[in-house]
Amino acid sequence: MANPQEADKRPKILLIDDEEEFCKDLITMLAPHFNVNFVQDENRGMTSMRDLLPDAILLDVDLGKGRSGLDVLLEIRKMPAPPPVLMLTGDKRIDTAVQAIRRGAYDYIIKPPNLEEMTRTLLRALAESAMKRKIESLQSELAELRGDLIVEDKRMLDVLRQVEKVGPTDATVLITGESGTGKEIIARRIHQLSPRSHGPFVGVNCAAIPSNLMESALFGHEKGAFTDAGSLHRGHFELANRGTLFLDELGDSPAELQVKLLRVLQERVFSRLGSETRIGVDVRILAATSKDVEKQVAAGRLREELYYRLNVFRIHIPPLRDRRADILPIALHYIAKYGRQYGRPARGLTPAAREVLTQQPWPGNVRELQNSLQRAVIQCEDHEIDLHDIFGSPYGMEDLSIPYDHAKERVLQQFKIQYLTARLRETDGKVTLAAEKSGLKRQSFQRMVQECGLDPNDFHPDPRN
Repeated sequence: MANPQEADKRPKILLIDDEEEFCKDLITMLAPHFNVNFVQDENRGMTSMRDLLPDAILLDVDLGKGRSGLDVLLEIRKMPAPPPVLMLTGDKRIDTAVQAIRRGAYDYIIKPPNLEEMTRTLLRALAESAMKRKIESLQSELAELRGDLIVEDKRMLDVLRQVEKVGPTDATVLITGESGTGKEIIARRIHQLSPRSHGPFVGVNCAAIPSNLMESALFGHEKGAFTDAGSLHRGHFELANRGTLFLDELGDSPAELQVKLLRVLQERVFSRLGSETRIGVDVRILAATSKDVEKQVAAGRLREELYYRLNVFRIHIPPLRDRRADILPIALHYIAKYGRQYGRPARGLTPAAREVLTQQPWPGNVRELQNSLQRAVIQCEDHEIDLHDIFGSPYGMEDLSIPYDHAKERVLQQFKIQYLTARLRETDGKVTLAAEKSGLKRQSFQRMVQECGLDPNDFHPDPRN
């Protein structure tokens, strides 16, 4: 028997079982190594779990009166950072064990238990749980340092090297890339690496500001400068003083504003609307666009002189479909982030979900992936997110009795058909163009179309219409 003075040092185990004599015997058996508390029904079990904060749980599959420990297991798994659960069962059928593992149990133990084996299993579960908490803590600390910047793909590692070179300088940077690729995340990283990191970072989405309000938003206005200007307003340039100003989609701003902005970049002074007083500003400019910036200049939407001022150092962020090695790390980052934020049980992805995620084209890039996983974390009732949590109805499967490989193959085939159909419909059956939009070689795209039984001719426009 353990010394009472050392009892607090023993790992805390919560035992949920309706057989009182069995519980008392098990407590005696485990006492040398574990501090065991027992309850005989699931309601008191859930209460005790919140009060005791056990390191592990022993849970009987059959709680009597038709109550199932497997249902209790699901409730436990929904809690934030649940402890490992070992199921106790007198049922030696393998399907019971499989159900328990599928629902998130660490392991299962056949009654009556072998003391040595049970002790070994408990100690292993506790060690793995402690290691998992340590890893999650380190990942959380790392995430705080790097924000949402998750990179493994070679192309993005090259981008990061550029960021690390230009970050410590005061150079103006132009960041290009499709919508949702993470241009603001890169801009924030540049700011963090700069001598201005202790100053403000002010982000401005120029495309979201009405053109008649753009000048006031950037440079501010004096009281009475125009109708409804009831008080002095400091613009984004003043707010970003001694820091970084990030201008997103600047090419959407009016031509006359671009002239004033060019002057500010050259002279580092500006005036508020309604005032002739010149205000000096010490700010680093980072600009971004999702459009073809050279075409914008050629079309006259972006002043050439302003373009040269902004394009001192250029960073291009590739779309997510061109850096597929980043998809799973980004996905797991957001699952962990939103799991903590919403107190949901999801901590990972099923193998089928992993495979489909990496094959998705993600036209909305990281932002689309992030939003999909935020929704999935909220909806998921298990510890692993599955296809139906992410995509809903088209990927839900009614028949879960078929073998895993067959189920996965069915889902992937369904995904391929839907994806190829969408691309062929979008391009009126033009295989070369559809392959290009998919990021695939024409030969590979053509083969997949044939394997799925699709005919590009079915997508040609009807000449009668």
